[in-house]
Amino acid sequence: MNQHQIRAAIYTRISEDDGTALGVQRQEEDARNEAANRGWEVARVYVDNDVSATRTRMRPQFHRMITDVRAGLVDAVLIWDTDRLTRTPREAEDLIDLADTHGLQIISLGGYRDLSTPNGRRDFRNDVTNARYETEKMARRLRRRLQQKAEAGEPQGRPGYGFTRVPVLDDAGRPTRLRRDEADPEQAAVIREVANRLLAGHSLRSVVSDLNLRGIPAPEAEKWNSTMLRQVMKRPSLAGLRVYKGKVIGRTTGDAILDESMHDRLIALLTDPSRRTNRAGNDYKYLLSGLARCGREGCGGAVRAGVGRLVSRPDGTAHRQPPSYVCTECFKVRRKVADVDSVVNDQIITLLRTPEVIGMFEHGDADAAARAQADIAALDAKLELIADQWAEDVITAAQFTRLNTRLRDKRVAAEQERRAALPNAALTVLSTGDVAASWDDAPIEVRRAIVSELVEVTILPTGPRGRRPFDKASVSVVPRTIVAL
Repeated sequence: MNQHQIRAAIYTRISEDDGTALGVQRQEEDARNEAANRGWEVARVYVDNDVSATRTRMRPQFHRMITDVRAGLVDAVLIWDTDRLTRTPREAEDLIDLADTHGLQIISLGGYRDLSTPNGRRDFRNDVTNARYETEKMARRLRRRLQQKAEAGEPQGRPGYGFTRVPVLDDAGRPTRLRRDEADPEQAAVIREVANRLLAGHSLRSVVSDLNLRGIPAPEAEKWNSTMLRQVMKRPSLAGLRVYKGKVIGRTTGDAILDESMHDRLIALLTDPSRRTNRAGNDYKYLLSGLARCGREGCGGAVRAGVGRLVSRPDGTAHRQPPSYVCTECFKVRRKVADVDSVVNDQIITLLRTPEVIGMFEHGDADAAARAQADIAALDAKLELIADQWAEDVITAAQFTRLNTRLRDKRVAAEQERRAALPNAALTVLSTGDVAASWDDAPIEVRRAIVSELVEVTILPTGPRGRRPFDKASVSVVPRTIVAL
């Protein structure tokens, strides 16, 4: 009677492969020699190349092998060493269970482990425990080395968009083992352009569309999208800052593409919860709709722009007049949009060139921001306190809900005060360089926000109707108290 031939599986694994797969090939060759020495048939080979045995990442071939063992297709597993199979005590117990239920044999080239005996199981468990210990010890050393690199400002991982990794040169100009991230000229120019456009009020969506239209390559993707661009522009490394475990711990050894002040304004802009990123278009087409007021005595109604009136010509044809601002209350004050906008634009540009305005909106109100931040910290402490009191049954659920609502409303108000005291990114950008050109290029929503913040516009009546030249004095543009000079 023929004895049942052992159907052996070979399992090979290596954590980090250099691309040649030679490590797993050597393991397989040695395991095949062992199978031949034992007279076993190699029924299957399972290879997990470049996969760790301790991380949560799935090992597809390992799990396929376990499935085949349970299906009765494999009687024994040949491995180069126990730590190639597993470094997790939990998996070790699963393998011992398979030895019980399916008679599985595990043969390590470093020594036989008979899982049917208490001694064999003890030795197998010790092998796995020791492998786990060595892994954790190595991970601790690695974490300390990574922390040391971070504290020294050295880069880790792949360079992000905008940078290229280059060697650090010694005093003689020779490359060393150290590396630094150098700004890539083309990609850095894209980042600076995007930063300026976002701070000038352009939406992420409009910038993304323009980048794709111009065929500017995206990082590891065919096209840019808003999420990708937001992530790129929020990276602290753009300002030359080194991050470790989510916190900025110092400067990098590499280049800075943006200065810290600009990057801070970008972060404030891109993390502002009130920022609407999904708008399909502008709510307003005209600069002063809803902002300007009627100057007719006793009125003061809101002025809005409307399409020009349809006027008949002597020859019977009709033409439409240019759009005009019209009072929505009395309907007795009307001015051409182009004429009124011209006056307001000139006044705004003049204000944006004023040193007092530049200083005010570049630096914000530091004292007010600090007070608001202190209020936020105090409110956060109270929120934590009532959460603890509720968990410990000091207060009821109803009391917690009432207190939580009141405190969170106060926190929202404090956050709004804090943001109002921060530097105004759009004003800061528009008040530098060619102010007039920047103003003309700014999106309508940005220009409207600045008009609302800086001035009060009133359109005054000019007397009986009739054809008369436009009088600039009929448009009152008064700086608000915060910018009164």
